[in-house]
Amino acid sequence: MLDEATLSTQQHRRRIAMTPEEIDEFLAGERTCRLASVTPSGAPHVSALWFAWDGASMWFYSIVNSRRSIASVTPGRKAAESSSGRGNKRVGAFGRPASPGLFAR
Repeated sequence: MLDEATLSTQQHRRRIAMTPEEIDEFLAGERTCRLASVTPSGAPHVSALWFAWDGASMWFYSIVNSRRSIASVTPGRKAAESSSGRGNKRVGAFGRPASPGLFAR
């Protein structure tokens, strides 16, 4: 059974949640995010990255062989969050990203 505080928090989240269309519009207008991963030694690692949204996937951009680019393609779960700083809007995603690999620019 949910207590009143938990129920109130869940109801608030539903009221402020963005629709899929709003998420698409938001991500199409943003260019930076934070990508969180875990290093091979088990330490957390968070990096700011540029990204592009193609309507279905976030494509990350970083310097090849930098710690952040290596962290973005190593196995394991990742979390990414983009926030506008305007109106407290943010979108988060997590999972195991599919990687096309590292490409030199």
